[in-house]
Amino acid sequence: MDRDSGSCAEAQQHEQSLGQQAEFDLNTISGPIHFIGLGGIGMSAIARLLLAAGRAVSGSDQADSDILRELASKGAKTYIGHAAANVTDAGAVVISTAINQSNPELARAYELNLPIMHRSDVLRHLGESSKMIAVSGTHGKTTTTGMISQVLLDCGFDPSIVVGGIFARIGSNSHPGHGEYFVAEADESDRTHGQLTSYISVITNIEADHLENYPGGLTQIKDVMVAFANKTSRAVVICQDDPGCRSIAQQIAAPKITYGKLTQDEPATYQYELLAPLSMRIYKGSTPIGEVNMAVPGEHNMLNALASVSVALELGADFKKVAESLSQFGGVDRRFQLLGEENGILVVDDYAHHPTEVVATLKAAKQFIQTYSDKNGKKLTRVVALFQPHQPTRLRDLWSEFCTAFVDADLLLLADVYVARGSSIEGIDSERLSQSVKHNNCRYLPGKADELIESVAAQLKPGDLLLTIGAGDVTRVGPQLLQQLKQGKPNG
Repeated sequence: MDRDSGSCAEAQQHEQSLGQQAEFDLNTISGPIHFIGLGGIGMSAIARLLLAAGRAVSGSDQADSDILRELASKGAKTYIGHAAANVTDAGAVVISTAINQSNPELARAYELNLPIMHRSDVLRHLGESSKMIAVSGTHGKTTTTGMISQVLLDCGFDPSIVVGGIFARIGSNSHPGHGEYFVAEADESDRTHGQLTSYISVITNIEADHLENYPGGLTQIKDVMVAFANKTSRAVVICQDDPGCRSIAQQIAAPKITYGKLTQDEPATYQYELLAPLSMRIYKGSTPIGEVNMAVPGEHNMLNALASVSVALELGADFKKVAESLSQFGGVDRRFQLLGEENGILVVDDYAHHPTEVVATLKAAKQFIQTYSDKNGKKLTRVVALFQPHQPTRLRDLWSEFCTAFVDADLLLLADVYVARGSSIEGIDSERLSQSVKHNNCRYLPGKADELIESVAAQLKPGDLLLTIGAGDVTRVGPQLLQQLKQGKPNG
């Protein structure tokens, strides 16, 4: 696939920055470790671990947030807005790929000759004295990391944890454990996962995404994933059902543990058999070893759970304890997160932003309404999807896939594209998508997320499951809508 020159330039700049940031020793740094973009979910998780280890931490973000306030309560020095003066006393600066060279704090860090580290470098350093269990893949990383973390905690392993979301078992996105294992989400979006050295690595699936960071397309994505897998010492846990995973299996030199749906043709190391919408039987090879009853819907979550079972059993965990732990796993924030119910309308929020994720989330929603009933015994009858595309480049690159991703929504509402970085692309917008999508009941709702509450409410009726979908600020709609419904304001 041809890439535009701007995306290629960004990728080249990123490649150069990674080289500049690779050489550092966290132990020799004095002064606060300063995070540019501290309020981000990945950055804040690492900052929490540093604070727990007694390190001085500072950081800035564009806007105040609960995360910044919590970190401040733990001792971090926080700043609202980016300014060169914020790094004057810093001993080192930590960035993510989202931070560009024009950032005033980064520019000042270069002037002061401060060590500049990518967040993945700090993660690698924090895990050096542990046996790293690194979870990567295009989809399902956060949920799978959360599941593995919860299972190992409940089985007494007390791992350190870094995960890309808040989940109830730890009430946070990181945990400073005292055991020998370190469970970490290994972000594939910017290629930095290829630098991690793992004891066990997990690959959930491989598809085309984040192509602005992969000018070589899917081939390059697979090459970096192979590099990630081949830096594994114990075993690579890999999904046999996924075509992308199967395509790289022969290039992985490390021992492989496969997982997938029950089949007689080429059985995986660990398999599952669907028993009911939220229940499965687990096999090792062709031998049944027990059942798991899930609290989160969707067969994609059964695969995520099976990956967790695979890791835990290979580490010697007791299956009954693993199954009990998974039965209590309630998900991670923004992963089919139940926000509340008012006036017979249930609101759920989900981070899905890739077509494959959207398809899986909507299938899970269809499954969920078959089993859900409210406190009065009333059932849900319709799935209403409010989708906000995230990044014009992703919508452009995966246009045809998005056009066929919404078949399981009874009503599709399309919000304007959320631009996290870069700029809009002419002709790549939600109004045009609403005209092209393969759906008989689709409506385009223009405006910012905060302006959509009344127009969304007007489309709803009792018995609806409203699913807000996207990686942008569409997540604001659900809580505001519930508040409006609670106040008795009318809806459709």
